[in-house]
Amino acid sequence: MSPEVGESHPMTNEVGQDSTNEGTQAPAEAAAGAHTETPARTWSLVDWLWQGQKARELKRELSQRSPRTENFVLRANATLTAARNLKPEEGGEKGAIAIVASLYLDAVHWALEALSASESESSPVESSRRSIGEALRVRLAQKNLESAVLTYEKLQNLDTTALWETELSSREVEQLDQLAQATLDDAERPSRELDNIWFARLVRVVVPLVLLTAGALAGGAAIQRAQLLAETQFPWEASSKFPAEKGCESPHQECAETRFFFCTDNENRPWIRFDLGKTRSVSRVTVKNRTDCAGCAERAVPLVIEVSEDGENWKEIARQAETFEEWKAKFPPAQARWLRLRAEKRTFLHLQQVRIH
Repeated sequence: MSPEVGESHPMTNEVGQDSTNEGTQAPAEAAAGAHTETPARTWSLVDWLWQGQKARELKRELSQRSPRTENFVLRANATLTAARNLKPEEGGEKGAIAIVASLYLDAVHWALEALSASESESSPVESSRRSIGEALRVRLAQKNLESAVLTYEKLQNLDTTALWETELSSREVEQLDQLAQATLDDAERPSRELDNIWFARLVRVVVPLVLLTAGALAGGAAIQRAQLLAETQFPWEASSKFPAEKGCESPHQECAETRFFFCTDNENRPWIRFDLGKTRSVSRVTVKNRTDCAGCAERAVPLVIEVSEDGENWKEIARQAETFEEWKAKFPPAQARWLRLRAEKRTFLHLQQVRIH
C-alpha cells in the first residue's frame, strides 16, 4: 500500500535525518579543525622557542632528587677533577698512573651511586665499586664507549696497590676518563638539559631580538643619515670667499679639513644662498654655528633667513639676534625657490651646517 498523504515513510525519514545531520556536522567539524589548526601551530612554535613544558618537567625532576643523590654527584665531580689535575704526562711513573686510575674508577663509582640513588632513594651504598647496569651499558654503547666499559670492569675491583702492579696503558687511562665523564653526564642529565634549555632560549630568542634591535638601530641611523643628506644636498653659493680658509665645495657641507663648510671675506652683510632646484614649501631651517674658535659664534649674529621665488625679491621669514650654537628656526610654510642666510653687519660669515626642511 502506498502511504497516506501527510505520512512520511520511516526509512525515508531516517535516511533524510541521517543525511541532514551528516551534512551539517561535517562542515562544523571542518570549521572547528580550521580554527584549532593555527593556534596549535603557534603553540608548537612557542614551545620550540621556549621549551616551557620540558623545562618544567626537568625542574620537577630536580626538585624530587634527594640530598643523597646530589652528594654522590658532588663526589663524582670532585674525584674526576682530582684525577685530571694529577694526570701524568705520557710515560709517567707507574705509581702516579695507578693513583690517577684509582681516582677515575672512584669517579665512575660515585656517578653510578648517584644514578642508583636517583632510581631508588633507599638503595644501599656499595662497599665495592658498582657495576654498570644494562640500561646504562646501552647508553654508553651509543657513545662508542664499549671498550671503556670493558676497561672499567677489568679494573673496578682493584685497589691502588693492585693497580700499581698492573701495566696500565695511557689508552686505558684515557678510556677511564671518558667513561667517568659519560657516567657523570648521565647522573647530571636533568641539570645539564635544563642548562641547555636556558642556552637554547638565549640563542633562539634573545640573540635574534638583539640582532633585530641592532638592525633597527642601524636602519634608523641609515634613515637619519639619508634624511640629513637630503636636507643638506642643495647647491650653495656664498657672497665671497676668504682666501685663507679652504672650506668645502658646493653642494657638500662636510669636509675633513674644517669645522665649517664656507667662510666669506670680512664684508658688509655677507650671505650664503641655496638653490632648492624648484619651488618648495619650507617651514624649518636648522643652522649649526661655527664654535671651534674664540668669538666665531658671535660673528653670525644677527642672522636672518630669507626666501625668494625669482632670486631677486627676498622675504625675511626668521631672525636670530642672540649668539647660538644651533638655531632651529620654525615658521609658517613659505614657498621658496631660493633660500638665503644673511648676517646683518660687517663680519666674516661661516657656518658648520644648514639643514632645510
